[in-house]
Amino acid sequence: NYLKGGKIVFKGTTLAGHVGIITGMKPGQFSLSMNAKVEPDYINVYRWTQGLLPDIRYVMFFERELFEECDTFECARQLISTAPLLSGAYFILGGNKPKQGSVIVRNVTSVQFERKLYDADNDWFLLQTNYDPDKEPLYLDDRRDPGNACMKKMGINGTSAEGLYKVLSSKPNKNKTTIHTVIMSVSKD
Repeated sequence: NYLKGGKIVFKGTTLAGHVGIITGMKPGQFSLSMNAKVEPDYINVYRWTQGLLPDIRYVMFFERELFEECDTFECARQLISTAPLLSGAYFILGGNKPKQGSVIVRNVTSVQFERKLYDADNDWFLLQTNYDPDKEPLYLDDRRDPGNACMKKMGINGTSAEGLYKVLSSKPNKNKTTIHTVIMSVSKD
């Protein structure tokens, strides 16, 4: 729990020794998870370390700042879409209203691709792995197709925290590079 004035501002997960946020939620408002996008921009990293890019945001610190700055899904979506970032990332954003959900694929300057919940083929869920959703995943690491198959098999009426955890923790969805698995409900504390 991240508190300000004794009240919960947001909840999040992180790793030992790291002060940024990987996955979190603002209770009653929105949830956000970030997946790494292996697309380093070494020139920008060098320029950032030299203080030449003062407005650019380090992605994991950016998530924490976003939870501090935004109180709504719309604010979070706007900030994710426009903030200058040090590296690309996949942002999975969920809201507190029906059809509020987006996968936002970012590079350092802009949105490369956005998939909204109501635009999806299966309009009741979005599934994101560490590959661009508009491109084929690497054949050695295709977690998207098995994940989508598991979600369709579970069905909207079978959806529960336990069911989602089974999807996320089964092979190949969970593999040796999985850092953590989180199930969140924005509407619950």
